[in-house]
Amino acid sequence: AAIKYNKEYLKELIKKYEEELNDKNFDFIYTRLTDYSQVRSFTALLLKNNINPLEYIDELPNYFAAELDIKKIIIPNGFINIPEGAFSDCSKLESIYIPKSVIDIGWAAFAGCNNLKDVYYEGTQEEWERIYIEESYLDEGDDNEELLSANIHYNI
Repeated sequence: AAIKYNKEYLKELIKKYEEELNDKNFDFIYTRLTDYSQVRSFTALLLKNNINPLEYIDELPNYFAAELDIKKIIIPNGFINIPEGAFSDCSKLESIYIPKSVIDIGWAAFAGCNNLKDVYYEGTQEEWERIYIEESYLDEGDDNEELLSANIHYNI
């Protein structure tokens, strides 16, 4: 199911940040969004307009693409963190490329990504094992289980 978002809110956002949008200053806009539904709605808007926000931001916000219909993600080199809930409930996600610059994967970053089959990691297995992958703070299991149970391909 496609994500539902408040079209009136997005119209306001576009009007309010017209200059930043034209300049593709998406980091500025993401830092002003107040909750995860606004973040994912903005991401959905960019993707719908064939703009890959990953090409224009320096840092992923929490819940960056939560619940979006994405099959493949390529995280550019230079990102050091995949934050809390970044790709949670992306139920169509099948593969992700992670550069070796990533040193931290936040809580529930891939929770609910039930179709995630392949993780392509730029570094070695030893480097992968040094990444801090946050686990649940509750006694309900590992919220990055989908990531950890996928096939991990090294030196890609």
